[in-house]
Amino acid sequence: MSSSTSQRQGQVNRRRRRRFWSFWFPIWLVVLSMLGLSIASVFIIQVQGFKDGVATLTLLSIVVGTVVGLLSLMINIFQWQETAATNSMIDTGAASEQLHTVQPQVPQSTSLVVHDGLVTGPLSPAAILPLTAQDGNPPYIDWGGAPAVEHFYGREHDLTTLKGWMQEERCRLIVIQAMGGMGKTTLSKELTQQVSASFDFIFWRSLQNAPPIEHILETCVTFLSNQQTTLLPQDLDEKILMLISYLRKRRCLIVLDNFESVLQGGDRAGLYRVGYEGYGRLLELVGGGQHQSCLLLTTREKPGELARLEGNTQSVRLLDLKGLELEEVQGMLRSFDLTGSDNTWTRFINFYSKNPLALRLASQLVQDVYQGDIATFLNQDALLVGDVWQLIEQQFERAAPLEQEMLYWLAVEREKTSAEVLEADIVHNVLKRELLDSLISLRRRSLVEREGTGLFLLQPVIQEYVTSRLVTRLRQELSSENLEVLQSHALLKAQASDYVRASQVRFLLEPLVSYLRATLGQEESEQKLKRIIVALQHTAAHRLSYAAGNILNLLIALGTDLKGYDFSHLVIKQAYLQDAWLADVNFAHANLETSTFLETFGNILALATNPGRQLLAAGTANGKIELWRMPDHTPFQTFDVPGLEEWVRSIAFNPQGDLLASGNDDASVRLWNLDSGRELTLPIKHTGRVYTVAFSSRDDLLASAGDDRTIQIWSARSQQHLRSLESEQGRIRSIAFSPQGD
Repeated sequence: MSSSTSQRQGQVNRRRRRRFWSFWFPIWLVVLSMLGLSIASVFIIQVQGFKDGVATLTLLSIVVGTVVGLLSLMINIFQWQETAATNSMIDTGAASEQLHTVQPQVPQSTSLVVHDGLVTGPLSPAAILPLTAQDGNPPYIDWGGAPAVEHFYGREHDLTTLKGWMQEERCRLIVIQAMGGMGKTTLSKELTQQVSASFDFIFWRSLQNAPPIEHILETCVTFLSNQQTTLLPQDLDEKILMLISYLRKRRCLIVLDNFESVLQGGDRAGLYRVGYEGYGRLLELVGGGQHQSCLLLTTREKPGELARLEGNTQSVRLLDLKGLELEEVQGMLRSFDLTGSDNTWTRFINFYSKNPLALRLASQLVQDVYQGDIATFLNQDALLVGDVWQLIEQQFERAAPLEQEMLYWLAVEREKTSAEVLEADIVHNVLKRELLDSLISLRRRSLVEREGTGLFLLQPVIQEYVTSRLVTRLRQELSSENLEVLQSHALLKAQASDYVRASQVRFLLEPLVSYLRATLGQEESEQKLKRIIVALQHTAAHRLSYAAGNILNLLIALGTDLKGYDFSHLVIKQAYLQDAWLADVNFAHANLETSTFLETFGNILALATNPGRQLLAAGTANGKIELWRMPDHTPFQTFDVPGLEEWVRSIAFNPQGDLLASGNDDASVRLWNLDSGRELTLPIKHTGRVYTVAFSSRDDLLASAGDDRTIQIWSARSQQHLRSLESEQGRIRSIAFSPQGD
């Protein structure tokens, strides 16, 4: 502090001492005077008597009152003069000091208010204090229309991961990617609120209406500079570098929600709309630059720059957001009063891919129409309510034509499919690189999942949408007889597994057959399909087409008598002819290479019946299990393990009739789900042939025995091995549970 300032402070202190004595001295003088007057009053009354003494005292009190009033007035005037002089001295000194002190700047944002410890709403600039998060005070936040989050469920692991990236690893660019409705925005809002104390400034903008990059940069820089910078350079890179300069000075969090809005729809994922390429430059410079801040994106599609940035730096992270778990979903949907077993809840959640928004929309329908009974809702066919349909449709229509073609093929395949199979499915020329690029693009759009090594599949809710869209398109083509998808895609795969082919018949062939019968009737439907066959025979397009095979499969599904039909000179792909009566059908010069005819199988070694479902099963010497419907003995399913040609020694159905177990020569016990047609994996515990398998009648226990002289006990529902029993009598060829099941 300067010498002049010290002198002024000394003068203030001396004035304060004078004020002290000038205030208390009159008070003590008045007290002593009143004490003297009291003594004098007693003395006067004793000397003059009571009557004369009272008159004397009255006159004296009038004189004393007048003196005291004048004295009080003088004291008040004196104190006022002292206070004014002191304040003037202090103000003069403070004004002088301000010439040498840098005053903190106050942001002039119009969207600031203190709420739950965060400065988040409108305050006048004069009412805002220059707070910093490092000092334990709330940061400045411009929410920019961020949605309110009333309830937040689960996501503890995701929040922990994201907070670790932001606070511990100090990542510069973080991307949250998922399909629409998965909760990206809600998670980001909750995350921002939880980490707000780690930042000085927080800037949130939604890109849903695709604002130009220049607008985002200008508003962000203006906010971060406390309204000091309003004019930015013309060059885009210079604008971004100016933003980065503020990201270096203070720790800032910038959130750009709905980033997919600036990406190009109808083309490969990750490409930008015309005029929006600057957003890609923003990611490159912010993700690869040196600063102490963080840029957080939410998007349905992975930006193209991200793969390159992830490989070059550890400060860029991608969170592929998945759905909620069972308990989290039940908590979220508690207000809907839904009822169902744990298995029913699991089916409900898995069908909608654990998507929070889709589950909420579906739950409203379950509550309103099905009185909250989830099982009743799941038993009906159409599970895609309007808003969920629209949610997926937006994502589908953004896909490029080749991507949509591959989505249709995955809907036809109906199981995990390799890129090689998809390449063989496509009839027109496509480069392997283009096909792989399309699969990568579909994954970036969250439309396709990868499972295992190079296998791709659709989530159940996506599968239903694409299937429904495909059937609608095929109906239109049959009506107009202008074939496009009927030529490019097969309605079923003749050489597919039985359960896959049965699914293709149910979801693709049968809806088309029902449509033809409802709109045209049997005879006119057959005439329409016959016209299409003749048209195909007069064009060369059928040689690279599934149309002829599709028409033949439709005729068989209609129950048409094919006697006299002419399919000569046609390429007939993927026609399933095992159950067809083909007498007097003309296939002269037809190519039936990928079609199938009569069924063959090896020697039968084991038989089992399923009375509840009227099924007969046979274990064969070529490693297959064949199933037929009773009593008409029509083929139902074939369970086949690729590469397994060992004998199937024993088979058994569980009491509920939905599981089938087999004991095999390769020491394996295999378990199959009849509803899905999928194998449920059991660990191998035997060391020799398995001769016998049996289910308990009371619960889901499964027992197996064989060459190794052991009996293995399993839980069929959980696929867990429970215990092992050993026999001293040699190999075991047959076992059974007691009628009580114990």
